[in-house]
Amino acid sequence: MEKFKLAKLVEKSNLEERWYVEYNYRHPETGKYKSPAFRVFISQKIKTKDGRRKKGYEIKNKLNAKLNRGWNPYQESERRFTTVYEAVNFVLQLKKPSLRKRSFETYKNIATAFQRFLRNAKYSNIECDKFSYYQAQEFLDWVLIELKVSNRTYNNYLKHIRTFPIYILSLLTANLRFSRLIVFLNTG
Repeated sequence: MEKFKLAKLVEKSNLEERWYVEYNYRHPETGKYKSPAFRVFISQKIKTKDGRRKKGYEIKNKLNAKLNRGWNPYQESERRFTTVYEAVNFVLQLKKPSLRKRSFETYKNIATAFQRFLRNAKYSNIECDKFSYYQAQEFLDWVLIELKVSNRTYNNYLKHIRTFPIYILSLLTANLRFSRLIVFLNTG
């Protein structure tokens, strides 16, 4: 019984749709393949089919090499964090390779402000499952009052900070408080 299915490039008929590389791995506990399969999306900034195809094959070959060497995506994704502070650092590391330099600097500045808030409010050691909607709202209030930002900047903080819980949740075991926070922030 094979542990994994090799990666393959999934091309779409036009460039408006998302292209991706897909692979599958049996879950260590259930023994079943993940549904849907693991996907690595190809940047939509690549504007030609040949360019996307080239990038797709590059990703595919790297993934297949890792899988053939014994890499297990479940071991990597079971990273657990004890504090929100640590989780934010990890999200920044994850986002860095996929963002342009200026975009990453924006995320880094907002994450730094969020971490400063966590320290000032004595939340730097708060566990992820204890972080609630109220602390998130407290941060947004802090941005308005302490940083004295304009409405537009405030909205930018709100837009960017929404991505952090989504990334963190995908890396954490599901817990109700964090998922409620995400639902609130996304319906906003």
